Amino acid sequence: MSPPSTPRYWPLVLAATATLLVTMGIRQSVGLFVTPIGRTTGLGIAQISFALAVGIVTLGCIAMASSSRAISGRVLPPQAPHTSSGR
Repeated sequence: MSPPSTPRYWPLVLAATATLLVTMGIRQSVGLFVTPIGRTTGLGIAQISFALAVGIVTLGCIAMASSSRAISGRVLPPQAPHTSSGR
């Protein structure tokens, strides 16, 4: 019996995992810099937090819009059949 071969998709899985680790690390570490930014600029924590939240929402909207255009055509057929008709 031969040993199982390594699937071809493992490099993709590892690259996606590394990307997720880096991006989540960046997002989670931003909170460490709120106090130094507040001291340097004189802004309050509410103003800095609001600016960070706007940035995160904006990037999320951009990512959602770009992935919708790039992926939806390959996932859904142009005219998906409706299953609610009962036929």
